Amino acid sequence: MNIPEDLKRLAEELYSRQRTEEQKRREEEKARRLAEETERKKRLKEGLSYAKFIFEWTDEFRKNEDGKRIIKIGERTFFGGVMFFDDHLNGKAWRGLGVSKNGVWWIRGGCGAYPVDVQSPEELAAEIDTAILSTACESIKNGKVWECIKNRWEINPK
Repeated sequence: MNIPEDLKRLAEELYSRQRTEEQKRREEEKARRLAEETERKKRLKEGLSYAKFIFEWTDEFRKNEDGKRIIKIGERTFFGGVMFFDDHLNGKAWRGLGVSKNGVWWIRGGCGAYPVDVQSPEELAAEIDTAILSTACESIKNGKVWECIKNRWEINPK
Protein backbone atom coordinates (compact mmCIF):
# COMPACT_ATOMS: atom_id res chain seq x y z
CA MET A 1 0.00 0.00 0.00
CA ASN A 2 1.30 3.42 -0.88
CA ILE A 3 0.72 5.72 2.08
CA PRO A 4 1.97 9.25 1.43
CA GLU A 5 5.17 10.18 3.28
CA ASP A 6 3.65 13.32 4.84
CA LEU A 7 0.81 11.20 6.29
CA LYS A 8 3.35 8.71 7.64
CA ARG A 9 5.31 11.53 9.32
CA LEU A 10 2.12 13.02 10.77
CA ALA A 11 1.04 9.61 12.07
CA GLU A 12 4.47 9.08 13.65
CA GLU A 13 4.35 12.52 15.31
CA LEU A 14 0.86 11.92 16.66
CA TYR A 15 1.74 8.42 17.85
CA SER A 16 4.88 9.72 19.55
CA ARG A 17 2.88 12.49 21.25
CA GLN A 18 0.28 9.97 22.44
CA ARG A 19 2.99 7.72 23.90
CA THR A 20 4.56 10.70 25.68
CA GLU A 21 1.21 11.82 27.10
CA GLU A 22 0.36 8.29 28.21
CA GLN A 23 3.75 7.92 29.89
CA LYS A 24 3.21 11.26 31.64
CA ARG A 25 -0.26 10.13 32.85
CA ARG A 26 1.20 6.87 34.18
CA GLU A 27 3.96 8.73 36.03
CA GLU A 28 1.46 11.21 37.51
CA GLU A 29 -0.81 8.35 38.63
CA LYS A 30 2.15 6.54 40.19
CA ALA A 31 3.19 9.73 42.03
CA ARG A 32 -0.40 10.28 43.22
CA ARG A 33 -0.66 6.71 44.55
CA LEU A 34 2.72 7.03 46.27
CA ALA A 35 1.66 10.32 47.89
CA GLU A 36 -1.62 8.74 49.07
CA GLU A 37 0.19 5.74 50.53
CA THR A 38 2.72 8.02 52.26
CA GLU A 39 -0.13 10.07 53.75
CA ARG A 40 -1.93 6.91 54.84
CA LYS A 41 1.20 5.62 56.63
CA LYS A 42 1.69 9.01 58.27
CA ARG A 43 -1.92 9.04 59.51
CA LEU A 44 -1.54 5.49 60.79
CA LYS A 45 1.59 6.37 62.76
CA GLU A 46 0.28 9.66 64.15
CA GLY A 47 -3.35 8.71 64.71
CA LEU A 48 -3.08 5.23 66.18
CA SER A 49 -3.24 6.30 69.85
CA TYR A 50 -6.37 8.37 69.13
CA ALA A 51 -7.97 5.52 67.19
CA LYS A 52 -7.24 3.08 70.03
CA PHE A 53 -8.90 5.46 72.49
CA ILE A 54 -11.98 5.71 70.24
CA PHE A 55 -12.19 1.91 69.94
CA GLU A 56 -11.87 1.49 73.71
CA TRP A 57 -14.64 4.03 74.30
CA THR A 58 -16.96 2.48 71.70
CA ASP A 59 -16.33 -1.02 73.09
CA GLU A 60 -17.28 0.20 76.57
CA PHE A 61 -20.32 2.03 75.13
CA ARG A 62 -21.49 -1.10 73.26
CA LYS A 63 -21.17 -3.26 76.41
CA ASN A 64 -23.02 -0.81 78.67
CA GLU A 65 -26.77 -1.47 79.05
CA ASP A 66 -27.67 2.18 78.42
CA GLY A 67 -25.29 2.25 75.45
CA LYS A 68 -26.96 -0.85 74.02
CA ARG A 69 -30.34 0.86 74.36
CA ILE A 70 -29.06 4.03 72.66
CA ILE A 71 -27.60 1.98 69.79
CA LYS A 72 -30.90 0.08 69.48
CA ILE A 73 -32.71 3.39 69.06
CA GLY A 74 -30.05 4.55 66.61
CA GLU A 75 -30.46 1.46 64.47
CA ARG A 76 -33.76 2.84 63.25
CA THR A 77 -32.72 6.46 62.92
CA PHE A 78 -29.27 6.81 61.44
CA PHE A 79 -27.23 4.35 59.38
CA GLY A 80 -27.83 1.41 61.68
CA GLY A 81 -26.13 2.99 64.66
CA VAL A 82 -25.35 6.20 66.47
CA MET A 83 -23.20 9.04 65.16
CA PHE A 84 -21.16 10.36 68.07
CA PHE A 85 -18.86 12.79 66.24
CA ASP A 86 -19.70 15.20 63.44
CA ASP A 87 -17.52 18.29 63.95
CA HIS A 88 -16.17 20.26 61.00
CA LEU A 89 -12.47 21.12 61.07
CA ASN A 90 -11.15 23.92 58.88
CA GLY A 91 -9.09 22.60 56.01
CA LYS A 92 -10.14 18.98 56.54
CA ALA A 93 -12.67 16.92 54.66
CA TRP A 94 -15.70 16.32 56.90
CA ARG A 95 -15.88 12.89 58.49
CA GLY A 96 -18.47 11.62 60.92
CA LEU A 97 -17.81 8.79 63.35
CA GLY A 98 -20.38 6.37 64.68
CA VAL A 99 -20.95 3.16 66.54
CA SER A 100 -23.32 0.28 65.91
CA LYS A 101 -23.82 -3.08 67.56
CA ASN A 102 -21.15 -4.37 65.15
CA GLY A 103 -18.48 -1.76 65.91
CA VAL A 104 -17.11 1.54 64.68
CA TRP A 105 -17.90 3.23 61.37
CA TRP A 106 -17.08 6.49 59.63
CA ILE A 107 -18.86 8.46 56.93
CA ARG A 108 -17.88 11.21 54.53
CA GLY A 109 -20.09 14.14 53.64
CA GLY A 110 -21.99 14.54 50.42
CA CYS A 111 -24.77 13.01 48.44
CA GLY A 112 -24.83 9.25 48.45
CA ALA A 113 -22.54 8.94 51.47
CA TYR A 114 -22.81 5.72 53.43
CA PRO A 115 -21.08 4.43 56.57
CA VAL A 116 -17.84 2.50 56.19
CA ASP A 117 -17.22 -0.12 58.88
CA VAL A 118 -13.73 -0.28 60.37
CA GLN A 119 -12.43 -3.43 62.00
CA SER A 120 -9.44 -2.11 63.93
CA PRO A 121 -7.83 1.03 65.36
CA GLU A 122 -5.12 0.67 62.71
CA GLU A 123 -7.70 0.81 59.94
CA LEU A 124 -9.40 3.84 61.50
CA ALA A 125 -6.09 5.66 61.94
CA ALA A 126 -5.12 4.96 58.33
CA GLU A 127 -8.46 6.20 56.94
CA ILE A 128 -9.20 9.31 59.03
CA ASP A 129 -7.10 12.44 59.41
CA THR A 130 -5.25 12.62 62.73
CA ALA A 131 -6.71 16.05 63.55
CA ILE A 132 -10.23 14.61 63.23
CA LEU A 133 -9.37 11.66 65.47
CA SER A 134 -7.80 13.98 68.02
CA THR A 135 -10.88 16.20 68.06
CA ALA A 136 -13.13 13.15 68.37
CA CYS A 137 -11.16 12.03 71.43
CA GLU A 138 -11.56 15.49 72.96
CA SER A 139 -15.31 15.25 72.31
CA ILE A 140 -15.39 11.95 74.15
CA LYS A 141 -13.37 13.32 77.07
CA ASN A 142 -15.40 16.52 77.45
CA GLY A 143 -18.78 14.86 76.92
CA LYS A 144 -19.60 16.60 73.65
CA VAL A 145 -20.40 13.17 72.13
CA TRP A 146 -23.65 13.08 74.12
CA GLU A 147 -24.69 16.40 72.62
CA CYS A 148 -23.90 15.07 69.13
CA ILE A 149 -26.02 11.95 69.69
CA LYS A 150 -28.89 14.02 71.06
CA ASN A 151 -28.68 16.49 68.16
CA ARG A 152 -28.81 13.65 65.64
CA TRP A 153 -32.00 12.36 67.23
CA GLU A 154 -33.55 15.80 66.99
CA ILE A 155 -32.59 16.05 63.30
CA ASN A 156 -33.78 12.52 62.47
CA PRO A 157 -36.64 11.72 64.88
CA LYS A 158 -38.32 8.33 64.42
